[in-house]
Amino acid sequence: IDDSLYDQQLSIFHDVAKALTSSLNLDSILQTIMDKVAAYFKPDTWSLLMVDEPKQELYFAIAVGDAADVLKPVRLRIGEGIAGWVAKHGEPLLIPDVYTDPRFAKRVDQLTKWWAVDRLTTGTVHVVWRLDFSLSYNTGSAFSLFQGDTGILVVVAVVLVAVLLVMVWRAATLGRAVILGLILGGALGNLCDRFFRGEHGAVVDYVDFHFFPSFNVADSCITVGCILLILSILFEGRRA
Repeated sequence: IDDSLYDQQLSIFHDVAKALTSSLNLDSILQTIMDKVAAYFKPDTWSLLMVDEPKQELYFAIAVGDAADVLKPVRLRIGEGIAGWVAKHGEPLLIPDVYTDPRFAKRVDQLTKWWAVDRLTTGTVHVVWRLDFSLSYNTGSAFSLFQGDTGILVVVAVVLVAVLLVMVWRAATLGRAVILGLILGGALGNLCDRFFRGEHGAVVDYVDFHFFPSFNVADSCITVGCILLILSILFEGRRA
C-alpha cells in the first residue's frame, strides 16, 4: 500500500474515532462516519438504513445523492431487498452487480432511476417560455383533479384498465385499437405509480406551465387518446 493511501485510511479512522467520542447525538455520529466513508469511496449515491424495531421495517436514516429526498420516506420490510436480507439474517454481503441478484428490490431502483425523480429533486428545470419541469406528487387524478381520493381513483383505474383491455381486443379497426392503446398506456402508467412508487398512492407529475395544473406524459396520453376517440366516433357517425 502506498504512503498516501495509508495516510488517508489512517485519517478516516482517526476522524471516525473522534466522532464516536465527541458527541452523544447518534444522528451526528452516523453522519460524520458516513461522510468520511463517502470521502474515501466516492460513491455517486449512498445511504444508511436503520431498523424500526416496532414496525419491523428499514428506513433511510441517511441518504445522499440526486434521489436522496425521494429515498428518505421509503421503507423496506425486513427481508425485502438486499438490505432487508442483511437485516433479517445478520450477515454482511458484498455484491458486484446488485441488478443480477434475485434479492434486489426493483421498486427502490425505480425510485432512483426514473428521470423525473432523479433529475428534478435538485430543483426545477426551465425548458422554454413558461414551461418548466418541476417535480410534484399528485394524489388526485389527471391534472391534479380530485385530490386526496386515492383509494377511489385506484379502484376506478383498475376497472378502466380492464374495460380498455377488452375494448382494444375487440376493436374493429387498427386505428381504433391504437387510440384505445394510447389511453390504456396512460392509465397503466399512472396506476403503476400508485401501486409501486411508495408515495402513498401519489403519481409523479413534472410538466408545469404555471397557469395550468401539473401533469405527466401518461396524463397527456389519456387526454390525446380520449380526444382522438371522440373524433373517430363522430367521424364514423357521419359516415354512417
